[in-house]
Amino acid sequence: MRRAIFATVLLAVFGPFAKGAIAQSTFFDAEVISAACAVSSENCAALIQQLISQLKSADLTEAELNSQVAVLASAVLNATSGASPSNIAQLSPVLTEISGLSSDAGQASSILGFAREMESGRAPELSNISTPFAASPA
Repeated sequence: MRRAIFATVLLAVFGPFAKGAIAQSTFFDAEVISAACAVSSENCAALIQQLISQLKSADLTEAELNSQVAVLASAVLNATSGASPSNIAQLSPVLTEISGLSSDAGQASSILGFAREMESGRAPELSNISTPFAASPA
């Protein structure tokens, strides 16, 4: 139940970045990413590196890329639910790297904010978000 609520909040936070049909299509399975990141930050980092390489080589528009960034970030954030403080802290650089892919400054800033919050080993409090997120330009 907690994971379902967490996933709903993630969609509310990052959903505006994923528009229309783009949001329907991803290059990867977010549940697999979440599972890998929940088990091992090293496996998570390796998987994210591979996915980032695939996204960089794909012929995507800015909006499509930013949509994929939102899915990646959401999957990593989902892995923090119930994770140990050390694993949460070790996932912070993964989110920082994901944020670097985004061409949308608001999206990148939001993801970096979560990464900074995770550095201390705390799972991000998504309910504390006070400003709405703008959709990616496209």
